[in-house]
This record gives sequence, C-alpha cells and structure tokens, in this order.
Amino acid sequence: MSMTHHPALATPAPTPTSTAPTTQQSIDSLPGVIRVPLEALQWTAHTLGWRGVLVVAVLAIGALYGIGQRRLGDQGVDEEPGWAGIRQAIGAGLAGATIGLARFAGRYLSGRELRGEARTNATFWRPGTVDLDRLDVAELGSVAVAAPAYTPIDWPALRKRWAMAAPDWAQWAVTGATYAGRAGAALYAALRTVWRGLGAWRRWRYAARAAARTAPLAALVGWALSPGWTIVALIAAVPVTLLIASTGGYRAADDEIYGPGIWAGLVQVLRLSEEDQERGADHWLKVAKDVKASDAKITIRLPLYWLGAEGERAILALLIDSRLPGQWVAAYHQKGRRPYAEFTPKPAPIVPEPLPEYVKWEPTDDPYRIHFGETHDGPAYVMTKNATPHIGISGETGSGKSTTAYMPLVNARIHGWLVTLIDPKQNSMVEAQGKSGVRYITETYECVMAIAEFFTSMMAAEKYNSRRFRDYQGTDKPIPRLLIIDELPSFRDFVAAWWKFICKERGFPPVLVWFQIILMQGRSSDHRVVVGTHQYALDVFGSTMARDQVGTKMVVGDTSEPSWNVAYGATTPRLHYDDTIMGRGVISTRGRKRKKMRPDGTPERVEEIQYAYLSPAEINDHLDRAPQAPAWFDRGDMAPWITPADIDKADSAGAVTSFLPGGEYDPYSLPADTEGSTNKGAPRRRSKDHEGVSGAPVSGTVSAQQMAELVERLADEEPVVQRYTLGQACTLGIIDRTHGAARQAKSDALKKGQEFPAGETIKNVTSYTVEELHGFYGVPADWNIENTD
Repeated sequence: MSMTHHPALATPAPTPTSTAPTTQQSIDSLPGVIRVPLEALQWTAHTLGWRGVLVVAVLAIGALYGIGQRRLGDQGVDEEPGWAGIRQAIGAGLAGATIGLARFAGRYLSGRELRGEARTNATFWRPGTVDLDRLDVAELGSVAVAAPAYTPIDWPALRKRWAMAAPDWAQWAVTGATYAGRAGAALYAALRTVWRGLGAWRRWRYAARAAARTAPLAALVGWALSPGWTIVALIAAVPVTLLIASTGGYRAADDEIYGPGIWAGLVQVLRLSEEDQERGADHWLKVAKDVKASDAKITIRLPLYWLGAEGERAILALLIDSRLPGQWVAAYHQKGRRPYAEFTPKPAPIVPEPLPEYVKWEPTDDPYRIHFGETHDGPAYVMTKNATPHIGISGETGSGKSTTAYMPLVNARIHGWLVTLIDPKQNSMVEAQGKSGVRYITETYECVMAIAEFFTSMMAAEKYNSRRFRDYQGTDKPIPRLLIIDELPSFRDFVAAWWKFICKERGFPPVLVWFQIILMQGRSSDHRVVVGTHQYALDVFGSTMARDQVGTKMVVGDTSEPSWNVAYGATTPRLHYDDTIMGRGVISTRGRKRKKMRPDGTPERVEEIQYAYLSPAEINDHLDRAPQAPAWFDRGDMAPWITPADIDKADSAGAVTSFLPGGEYDPYSLPADTEGSTNKGAPRRRSKDHEGVSGAPVSGTVSAQQMAELVERLADEEPVVQRYTLGQACTLGIIDRTHGAARQAKSDALKKGQEFPAGETIKNVTSYTVEELHGFYGVPADWNIENTD
C-alpha cells in the first residue's frame, strides 16, 4: 500500500535568513541616553496597548488646547472660528507647554524653586540665611543671642587622675570606650546635621539643590550603563556626605543676617524710588561681616536729594540702632557728588579709677582759685576771676551743702575778704559764728538789710574801677566781699512772710532784684556770691539771665531727674555715682580753658567729684588765723566807701534806701557789741552822714519758730507775683532798652493817648509784671531762649 504524503506532515523548507536588523536590534544599538527613554515608551505601549496610547494622546491634545486658550486670553488675542481656532489654540498650547517645560527643566537643573519666587536669600553658591516669606516663632531672637555660659569638663585632668589609680587593662578599656563614644557622637552629629539640612531645603544653595535633583536621574542612567560602578559611587557618596555634614555646614556672616532687615528699612528712610531699588542693596548698603568687631563699619550711600536734616538723621540712626546689636556712632559725608553715611561702633566707655572717699581741703595762694575736691582728672579748682565769679551748691537737706560752702568761705577769709553769711534757718555753718570778718545773720529783717548793704557796697565799689581811682590807696578803698546765702528758697519764703505779715505790705520786697543785679554786676567790683539751694529752678533765681551768672553749678549727694535737667539741661547725659558716699557729687564749671571731651567729640560739661572736707577744728583754725577784719565791719557799720551819692544811685536802681540800717524797715539799730547775739556784724549806720536814711521804724521782731509758722501760713495763700520797676526791668534784661529809652517810650505813649500798663503803685513806686512789660515793650529777641528750661 502506498502511503500518501500529507501536507501538514511535510517538513517546512528552510526560510532564507534576512540580513536587515529588526526594530529591537535598532533600539539596542542606540546609545544608552536615547535607548532608555525609547524602551520606556515601548514598554508603555506594550502595557497599555496602542488604544491606551491613543487615549493619552487625546488627553494631551485637550490639555494643549486648554493651555492655548488660556495663553491666548492672557495675551488678549481673539480665537479664530472653526478648525482654524482649534489649530491656533493647540499651537499656542504647544508653545506654552514647551516654554513651561524648558523653564521647569532650567529651574530643576539649576536648583531654583520650581514655582513662585525665592523663599530665602540663597544663591547658587551661598546658602540661605533668612526666610523671605516667613519666620518660625522658634527662630525669633535666635540671631545675635549669646550662648549661655557654661563650665567645660576638664577631661585631660580626669584621665590623668584615672591613669594614676587604674590598672593597664582598665585604661585600655576606657581609652577604647572613649574613642568609640567620640566616633558615635560624630556619626550622630553628622546624621543630625543631614536631617536638619533636609528640613531646611529652602535654604540650600542652588548648586546643592541641582545636585540633589539630578542625582536620582544620574543614578538611573548610571545603573543602566554600569550597575557596578553606580553602586560604588553611591557607597562612596554616603561617607562624603556625612563628612561634609560633620563640618557644621555654612555659617552665615552678619551682613547676611542683618543686611536684609536694614535694607528693607533703608528703602523707606531714604525714600528710594523703584529705579533706585532696582540697583540692588549692594549699591546702597554695605554691612560688615562681623558687626561686633571693633573696626566694624556700616556704609550707606545717600541719594543727592536727601538733605540730612536733624530729624532725618535721627530716623536713620534709629534704624541702625534698632536692627543691629550694640550702639553706633554716625559720621555724615555729604559734600561732593557721592554723599554717604558711615556708622562705627560706639567706643566702650573708659572706666576711670574710683575716686577716694575722703579728700583733704588745701588752701591756695590765689583768692580766685578755690580747691573743691578731686575729680578723675586730679584736684579740682574753681577759678572765680572771670567766667565763674559766682558758685551754686545744690543738694537735698543733709547732703552736705553747708559743709561744701565752708570751702569758699574759709578761702575768702584766708585772703582777707569780708564774708556776709545769710542763714535765716539758724542751723547751718555755725562754726563761722562770732569769727572776725564773718557777719553771721539769722533774723529775716536783718538778712534783708545785710543784702541791701551788700548791694549798695557793690554799686559804690564800681566807681573805683574808673581811671580816676585806678591808683587810689585810701583807707576807704573797697575790700573784696563774699555773700553766702544758705537755702535760698527758704530765705525767699521767710522774706515773703516777713513782708506780708510783719510789715503788712503787698507784693514782694525788691530783695530778689538786688540779688539778681549782684549776680550780674558783682564780678567787676569783687562782690562774689555763693548760694545754696535744693535745685537751680528758674523761680528760685527770678530770671534765667541771673541764674546763668552762676557759672559753677555743684550737686552734692543724690539728685532727681528733674533737678538734673534744670541744672545741666536735658541733653546732658546723667552721671551715675555712689551717692551713699558722703561728699560725692558732680560739678560743672563754665569757661574752663581745658575742656574735657567725650569719645564722640562733644565737650563733657559735668564731672564726678569727691568734695573736700573741712573738719570743725580745721575751720576754726583757719578762721582764727585769718587776717583781722576792719573794725567797722565787725561793728556792723556800713562800708566806708559808701557815700550819700552812692546810696542815691543804688536807690534809683533798686529802691534800697528804706531797707538800709536805720531805714523805714529797720525795727531798731543794734548796739555795736551785743552779748550773746548770734548776729555779729549785722549792718548798722556808720556815721551821722547817713542819718538821712529815715522813716518810721517797724517795731517788733519774731522768733525763728514764729517765722516758720508764718511761712506755712503764706504757703496756703496765692503765690506772690514778682514785679519790677522800669529801671529794674531794663537792668535785668526784661526790657531790651535803656532806662531812659523805656521812660521816653512810656511818656510818648501817654501823650498819644495809647494804653500803658497800670502796674501796682506802692509808696509812689510803680512796678509791673513781666507779662505787662512784654505786652507794651515787646519780648527781647533772646528772651524765649534764655527762659526755656
């Protein structure tokens, strides 16, 4: 039987081998950078199928259409109708997507934020130090806060003591454990730094971000090309990263920490335009890398339109002081085409050596040079010849004003001067009582008479400055005199009470006018004044012009803020000293030849001082050895150089006649030597030549206790308004005219029927308030300046 050959069982003929490469072979032959994406696309098509790829393509075209419509709308372009509009939108979307992908790739590879603006001040090579959009509460105050002080453990000393006591095997164990612990601590610190670094991604430098972003892609490409070397590179990257992290990372300099805050405020302070701001902070501002360094410098470029007025400079200084640690001193260079301001650290104050707590008083061979104590520059002397003829001593009760006043008193008596001491409280400077050359006066009416006689003596002594008396050597030649008023405010109160309740008069006696004229004219006639007061208030002296004649202002003991401002001005920095030390205080002397300067270049007006001390025994010894005073002075007579013409002259200037000894307000004439009297040397008439001073005497005197009660009674009533005659107002500078010109202006006004202040007339003498005089004659040009505390 023959077998039939079935086609299915036939052996297929061999197909000829094709030499053309397949698609897979073509892909495999491509470089790895191109092959990997193509294989990914092939895998996607194989997984999703070509239908899935089609769906993705449709979605992509729809997305491009939507992006294109939005882009055309943002550009204000109207979409064309029909298919042309669709093609237009898809084209615009494709262009926008391409640009966006390119921007994304650029931001991604350069390390910048993928969207939005920069959130820190990081650059490509410099990490960020300040968040521009937020600051965690935990970070507030973290800048420029000093680390808490601690005492480190002295490990070498501990190991040394352990080595002396422990066996060798224990030492080896401890040494091994020590190094192992250090290695673990270093590893922990590195890991912690890496973790913190990952949490502060926004502050990374852009180069580091770019490296971190491209590292996964590089690893994938490397894995595809050479898995072995990729694993080696990844293993090596771990210790390198830990090593970099263990170094502590980048520490921001002070210009990066404080610069942004100063720049933000500088834009407002200098009123920089948008064009100016576009030049950048580096154009306008340069901050030192270390602002705590002694040579640190902050330089600010100033626009030409910035005038630099006092207020503008104050705001700029406030900006620097509020946004930088420490205190800064400004120097402005505004001349030329490139004005700028330079801020440098304020020099640290020089702490001087502490003053001694006791200084012995030393007499001098010059009556105008008085030793008062010791400052940080050495012994302190007050020169009273020219600029500072009068001295003021301020302080609270019991601070040592009277003790300090003994120094000018003793110095005056050593050189033969005559001293009139006014003490209505009868409890100060008792060591001078009964001494030759010192008139110690306590009764209020006698105090008024003593100042009236001193005022007349000063007016009379003026004539000896003329050429006619230049070489005069007669027995009645004026002798230098010193008036000391202890507690001037109390003296004013006593005088006001005596005038109102004892004399039954209105207003206020002219004693304050005499006092003010003595302050202004006493230097040329060698009639000096030392005044004690609680503070240098304007109402105590009557006028600023008179108060300014007190060239040397002293403060003994503690002083309040208002008292300091009144004495030395609110702009004078207050000195802080130990006021618990007796005799410690401050002194300000006007007109010093050698001015002490502060570090900022301004003169230092006030100095700390330890006032010298004169014991009661030393006071008595100096006063007993002083030259004997003329008999007329110790008897209480008026000065022999006072003539009737001098009295008339003084009376025309200060209405003094009624208050001189034997005048209207002298209750009686004291005998020359009254036993037990505390008023040795109270002024009295010296001869018959002066009996022309007449008037009905005021009878009766009061005790200190009664006077104190009258002062309390006076305090409950309305304050007395100070009044001045035309002559007094011209002398004191209240009217900026001579006495004759003021009287002529008054006469002309009355003749023309113009209104002139009525004033207050007492015993044919008319006086006016300051307001009344200024209302008619006007306010002097320098009055507002002088009368501002």
